[in-house]
Amino acid sequence: MIEQKEKPKQRDALYITIIILLLAGAGFIYWQLRDVQKNLATCKENTDVMQKEIADLNNLLKNNPEVALMGENLRDNIQQMLDEYAGMKTNNKEMQEKIAVQIHQLDSLKQLAERHKYDAYTIMKLRKETETLRKIMQGYVHTIDSLNTLNVKLKTELKVKENELTEVKDERDKVKEKNKTLEETVAKGSALQTSSLTAGAIHLRNSGKQIETTRAGRADMIKACCTILENPIAKPGAKYIYMVVIKPDATILTQNPAETFKWQGGESQYSLQREIDYQNQSLELCLYADVKEELPKGTYTVQLFCEKAKIGQTTFVLK
Repeated sequence: MIEQKEKPKQRDALYITIIILLLAGAGFIYWQLRDVQKNLATCKENTDVMQKEIADLNNLLKNNPEVALMGENLRDNIQQMLDEYAGMKTNNKEMQEKIAVQIHQLDSLKQLAERHKYDAYTIMKLRKETETLRKIMQGYVHTIDSLNTLNVKLKTELKVKENELTEVKDERDKVKEKNKTLEETVAKGSALQTSSLTAGAIHLRNSGKQIETTRAGRADMIKACCTILENPIAKPGAKYIYMVVIKPDATILTQNPAETFKWQGGESQYSLQREIDYQNQSLELCLYADVKEELPKGTYTVQLFCEKAKIGQTTFVLK
């Protein structure tokens, strides 16, 4: 029974202790709150005093020419910075965007400076902001100078590369021209050449015997003979020889006017086409073109062509 009585007493003591601690804490908090409120009140009084002093100072300086001069100097300073930004030249898109932002801020400051040109406090604040923007501008100037220097260096290097490329192209063109000349020389050298080219008209007797004639009315064939000279650099094998007989009226003796061949001078009809087997050795050759028409009197020209090149020419006269 005695133990049961002691337990409620212990609980009561614990409750009392907790209540005392809570009251002490509440008292401390109340004391702290009063102290904070007192400090806030003091700060508010000080702020009011400072604002009043600032207002009084502004009123005193409102018509002071020194304040107006400060505002004018500030606007001039801002305008100078705007002019400097306008003179900045860069192709860097990122820098252009940053400069545009700074110009916008400076325009805003300039407008504020104009509206508050007699407000010394505002002028001082704007001047600090302007100095900050000037430092930013100086950084931009340095960056743009670096970029411009780099661009000049790159342009110089590019010019050097372009000059080198031009030299390479010139050298390549010279080599091409040299090769072309060499190819033309080889082509000329490999073209067939003839010697002892002769031509004339042939009359066929009933016996089949061929006799030379100078009478136009008796011509049954035009004959051309030559020697195709030895040429070790010519390509051997089958080749076509074209004989072209040009009559006195400048027309071509031909069996079929629709049949033509191409040569370096263009395209022409021919009087006879013959295939030969050339093996780089001298070759005796005679060509016969049939006459199916009455030939006019006058001078005839006989030309020989092979592989688009003229390889021989001679003339004869029929009376």
